[in-house]
Amino acid sequence: PWGNGRVYWDCGWDGGYDRIDAQAETGDYEGQWNHWAFVKNATTGVMEMYLNGVLFHSGTNKDNPIEGGHGRPPRRIGPRGPRRGPGVVFG
Repeated sequence: PWGNGRVYWDCGWDGGYDRIDAQAETGDYEGQWNHWAFVKNATTGVMEMYLNGVLFHSGTNKDNPIEGGHGRPPRRIGPRGPRRGPGVVFG
């Protein structure tokens, strides 16, 4: 979270980012390990934030495509190379 305790998530680009945000409690991010996951489906327009496997916040009508944006190359998650596999590419 930012200094104000809000969790912001910007994703997708079509002249501006799609954003969802919500206020978090201090215990959601201090004093213990927590798992945060962020999910976006640009086709359905749903963005979701999960905290420890439970839906924390969601938004709709967020249909900007998930691409590199601003002329950047697509994003890659995981290893790259002939012996490591292609990883996951999006954008």
